[in-house]
Amino acid sequence: MTRAWTRIDHGVAAVGNGLVERRWSLFLGRLEELHQVFPGRGYVEWLEGPGLDLDPAEFGAGEGPKTVPEWSESCSAFGAQLTLRRMAGPLVFTMDITVPHGLPAVIRETRVLNAGSAPVTLPRVVLESLPLRRDGAGVLDADGVRHGDGLAVEAGAFVPVAAELKGLGGIGMLLGASAPLHYELFSPDAARCAARLPGPLPLAPGRWWRSPAVFTVFYQGAPGAGTHRVLRELACLLEARERGPETDGAPTERVE
Repeated sequence: MTRAWTRIDHGVAAVGNGLVERRWSLFLGRLEELHQVFPGRGYVEWLEGPGLDLDPAEFGAGEGPKTVPEWSESCSAFGAQLTLRRMAGPLVFTMDITVPHGLPAVIRETRVLNAGSAPVTLPRVVLESLPLRRDGAGVLDADGVRHGDGLAVEAGAFVPVAAELKGLGGIGMLLGASAPLHYELFSPDAARCAARLPGPLPLAPGRWWRSPAVFTVFYQGAPGAGTHRVLRELACLLEARERGPETDGAPTERVE
């Protein structure tokens, strides 16, 4: 099994295993690299350029914080995890990025705390935003139908959509979640692929909200039996972790 790991040093925060790797600028909190790794053969870089992770502006919360992001790391039987924390006004945003042991997958979960004394409504909640390369062979909807330019669609729990790169022997990435979400693959923004809540998010004073788990799963060839097996394993791991005791200080209450 390829064990997952984290690294926070020399201006870089990274998490990965022998199959995937995701890297950020430590002080800016900017997403710098997203690798699909082929052991012994190198890797494919999926990003067209840098992107902002956990930007409060993605939640309609202004221009975002000016402070240096706060990072922490942990490891468990599930995998390795990096946590990024930043604030904007009365809101505290926390992003957990987990790479499971042995799977070509990255899991992102977001928590938002209204630490103020008044209710807040976030007009939009973007749970994943990736500036992926546009040299793709196209995007696939949840039924596997190919769309050449872009796609905006809602999909159910563990029913992912996909983006693929051309000229690389059928390299692909599934984008999905543990709950129904709205997906935007190069549409309406031709520069990114995103997953977001279908509507606004109200937050009462002193209340946390914890997002569904949003995942990326890498594959080669076509999304067939191999990717279905990874999705089943991922669903089982997330279900087992949800049933077990919290070990990272995350709130157990989900505010819908």
